[in-house]
Amino acid sequence: MKKLNKITALALIMSLLFAGAAQADTVVLADRPFGSQVKDAAAIRSAEGAAPGSESTGSAPGQGKLLSDPGAGSAAGGPASAASARGGVEPETNEIVIDSKIPLPQIVSDTAVLMDAATGQVLFEKEGLKSMYPASTTKLMTALLTAEKFSITDSIKFSSSATTGLESGAVTAYMTAGETMTVKDALHALLLYSACEVANALGENVAGNEAAFASMMNEKAKALGCRNTGFKNASGLNNNEHLTCAYDMALIARAAVSNENVRAVMGTKTYTLPASQKRGALTIKNTNKMLFSENAEYYDGIIGGKTGYTSKAAHTLVEVASVNGHTLIAVAFRANSEHFNDCKRLFDYGKQLLANTGAGLTSPENQGKWEDTAAGRMFKKPDGNYAVSEWIDYGDNEYYFDEKGIVATGWKKFSNGAWYYLDPDTGAMIHDKWVSTDGQKYYYLRSNGVMATNTVINGMYRVDANGVYVEKVA
Repeated sequence: MKKLNKITALALIMSLLFAGAAQADTVVLADRPFGSQVKDAAAIRSAEGAAPGSESTGSAPGQGKLLSDPGAGSAAGGPASAASARGGVEPETNEIVIDSKIPLPQIVSDTAVLMDAATGQVLFEKEGLKSMYPASTTKLMTALLTAEKFSITDSIKFSSSATTGLESGAVTAYMTAGETMTVKDALHALLLYSACEVANALGENVAGNEAAFASMMNEKAKALGCRNTGFKNASGLNNNEHLTCAYDMALIARAAVSNENVRAVMGTKTYTLPASQKRGALTIKNTNKMLFSENAEYYDGIIGGKTGYTSKAAHTLVEVASVNGHTLIAVAFRANSEHFNDCKRLFDYGKQLLANTGAGLTSPENQGKWEDTAAGRMFKKPDGNYAVSEWIDYGDNEYYFDEKGIVATGWKKFSNGAWYYLDPDTGAMIHDKWVSTDGQKYYYLRSNGVMATNTVINGMYRVDANGVYVEKVA
């Protein structure tokens, strides 16, 4: 295996720190933030689906699998061994082998990082910790904090400070002071169109003013494990002190893409904003050229990303793609117009690593075939039909596919009234493991995948009627 570089070593140290933080015997109960989050020993990352006990009741497909509750939880570690929701395997055993025989990608950008979203493992870095201007890739953090505070049906109001005083060349959605916009419309204007006054307005509505929002951004960056980030505004417009690094931006993207609302917007190609005082209805197109099959920049498996450009930053780019069943994050800063090509090179390198080590998800033809689409992962059965509204046993795991044939992820409630947790990256049903949805509340998934309620796990850990771990009893 390739010798650890400084960022890989840093990620390993962080994983040990988080593992230590999970040793508490008592869990502090708190409301979950908007967009539930998963905490594992490697880092904090968001998960799709609402947590049990929240306002959302989850999906209840008519053909949901009916499983019986076995009563006693199977023997397993308690919250101290929550470690990883991904099959409950410690992150280092899931790491992708870095084979030194595979040629490194030739990256033009000044700095770059390729990261495995599931574990936070750095697969490649070029000056990954160097301070850089992020430009509009900043808006990923703005989108994440917005999605964690508001529902997409909420509205925000534009102030004069949000809509005026923008530097020359700043992209706007032509909004004026006093106007309102739904959070859903605002997130699309932010991530597809890169509207700067919308970024400002979101920051003000989330935190009260620009300075308070910048502080919140930096606090969130620290919580995610960022090491060299200091944000000053919500848009990424020029500011000598508005800096981050490729490694930190990969961590931010990791959290952002795992939030179901941000992820959905990132992958949207076009969207129509309703009319405002200055304009009629405006149809906007995503600036991410890698999403469009007709473009030379297109890359199969792209989930979404964020482009950026300012005079100080030059071209910046964050991309997230599904590669051989893994979600990979590529970051390229100061790219001299090679940002899309550099991300392609990074993903191609990741694909080689996965193919060489067999780390990707494969499927023999006689068992069916996984297919990655823009909407999510699908499974074509041996008879040629796609799995739809049904469970599929594959290998040692079970997967549920919704009415559109997309593999379900995150917390799901089925027609038997039970909650299940499906791996946010692969969709595999989690069992015999603890899962934390906000870094504070811990839930236990039994051997049949059903979330335990009103019982004591392994004779030691009590969970309440909502499935939340409340105390150690032995």
